Formats: sequence, C-alpha cells, structure tokens
Amino acid sequence: MQCLMSAGADPELRDQLGRTTLHLVLTGWPSILTTWSKADCKFHTAGIGAQSQAQACLHLLCEHGVNINAETEGESHQTALHLSVRYAALSAVQTLASYGADLNAVDSSGMTPLHMAAGILHKGLITSLIRQNADVNMGVRHSGNTALHLASVAMAMKTTNTLEDDISCISELLEHGADPNAENKAGMTPLQEACSMGSKDLLDLLLQYGANINKLSHAGENCLFLFLNHLSNGIPVQAGETQDLQQGQFTHEAGLMDNTADHSSSSMNSSFINFSQTNMLQEAEKDSHVAG
Repeated sequence: MQCLMSAGADPELRDQLGRTTLHLVLTGWPSILTTWSKADCKFHTAGIGAQSQAQACLHLLCEHGVNINAETEGESHQTALHLSVRYAALSAVQTLASYGADLNAVDSSGMTPLHMAAGILHKGLITSLIRQNADVNMGVRHSGNTALHLASVAMAMKTTNTLEDDISCISELLEHGADPNAENKAGMTPLQEACSMGSKDLLDLLLQYGANINKLSHAGENCLFLFLNHLSNGIPVQAGETQDLQQGQFTHEAGLMDNTADHSSSSMNSSFINFSQTNMLQEAEKDSHVAG
C-alpha cells in the first residue's frame, strides 16, 4: 500500500458501493474468535498478524491525510468510526479518534458509534468511545433513544441469563454521566423500559444510580404499573421467536447493519401484549364453541 500511495494512488476514490480505501480497510478488519485463546494456536497467531497488518494500513492512510469522516455512499452513510464499531475493530476506534474522527457523527439511521456499541453491549467499544469524549446522552435522531436506552433494551431482550459483562456495559454508561431519567420521543426512560420488559437486574442497577421510580410516562403510567402489566400480559415465547422480534427491531433503525440496534421497546411490548390478548380471545371463542 505504501508503494502505491507513494506512486500517486488516490485513497479517496470509491468503489461501486461508494466506499473509500479507508472504509474497505475497516470492512475487511480481521476478527479473532474468543475460542482462539491459546497463544500457540495457529489460528490465533494468524489472526493477530492479520490485525497488525490492518492496523498498519490504517495508520498509513491516516498519516497520508485521508478524509477520516468521509461517509459511505448509498443507504447507510456511515463513517469509518461507525464501521469500526460494526466490525468490532477496537484498536481502529482508538486510532481514528486520535486523528480527529467525529465521535458524534450520525449515520442515515440517526445513530452515533456509541449508540451502535451500546445496542450490541460491547463493553470495550463503549469504554473506548466514552474515554474519547463521545456524547453519552445524545439521542438517536428519530427515536430519541440514548445509549443507555439502547443498552438497557438490549440487555432486557436477551433470552439467556444476564451476564456480568452486560451489567458492566450499563454501569460504564451510568458511571460516565448517562442520565437514567432521560426520556426518548415516546416519553419513556430507561427505567420505564426495563419495567415494561420485566428486567429485575436492570431495574436494581438503574435505581442505584438515581432513576426516578415515580416518574410517569406520557401515557400516565408509573413503573409499578408497567412492571405488573408485563407480568399479567407477557406470554412466554420460544427463544427463536424472541430473537426474530429483536432482529426485526435492530434492522428497522440500524439500516444496513446486521445486529446493531436502536429499537423502541415500547412498541415491541405493545405488539407483545396485543399478541397475548388475541390468543386469549381465540381461546375463549374455542371454549364457547365447545360448550355450545
């Protein structure tokens, strides 16, 4: 790459998908699986080497003066920093920030890199972006969800047991000034979202950081009502069905991203309740026919 650039190659030229050389370096960022834990594992060693090469290419482009904040053309309009989060390139986040990347740039979904990191509960990315002074209370353009809203809903929607890493993501945001009483455009705070989804672990954590348990939603509902409403209306669904609901919400606001998410848990809970009520009505009709 250095030889090509020295010979006059233009790194700002775009491919047919509207990506510059900088974007391509990040979309091809090598990943190292957590299962490759042994230092003598040949896959782990190869992965480390590939990441080092990618990092060297990134440094070379930055030193050459490429447009750090150039957006991809097409639907997503993501910057290199967005792509770093999308492809979990932690070291790239740190490098781009040191060269002046806009930490609060928004993509076509109105999301910042921190929103994306919070939506997938990636502790390393969240920590790195916060340390580089990303705005922890900035809302998504269309929904008003903050990073704390996104992380809270992502944690509450998990079908597996709550992990310590998930709790630490929420704690990291709260420790660095995330407002537990911030309202999104639906008038819901992170605590109200947690109550409406029945997440006890999340409830306890938010209350420790001063979340207002008596704050009313725009519909006039308090946290106790939201929590009890979840218990009375929530019909357990299969893990696959829950995953489909979550993926649908992720896709709705995250544009071309596969997993990163800004989603409205309020609308999801409403759909969940309607689903439950419809099934109960259907059961009642069946019983009446049997009785007849």
